[in-house]
Amino acid sequence: MNSGSFRFVWTFHALERLTERGLTREDVEHAVGDGHPIRKANSGEADWRIDTGRIVVLYDCPDKGDINTIRIVTAWPKRRRDQRRLKLAFDNPEGYQEP
Repeated sequence: MNSGSFRFVWTFHALERLTERGLTREDVEHAVGDGHPIRKANSGEADWRIDTGRIVVLYDCPDKGDINTIRIVTAWPKRRRDQRRLKLAFDNPEGYQEP
């Protein structure tokens, strides 16, 4: 399955976050289209979660009963482990401990 088989609708929140998170609609739509067959149930606001290793996407499918429509709720790029350690060190230099 690929992103061309679906119609994508976006929440305002998801569209707002794209630019600030350095993602494009194409990045997210391809991640969902390619990963939809191996998605995981999500316990939060959206029904499904895809983790591509580079991007995490929360979405609903079907949207309003249409099995060919995917509603993107939010997406974010995954941080590499060393980026998280660096952030912890800068946010709390005195209390930083190596994970």
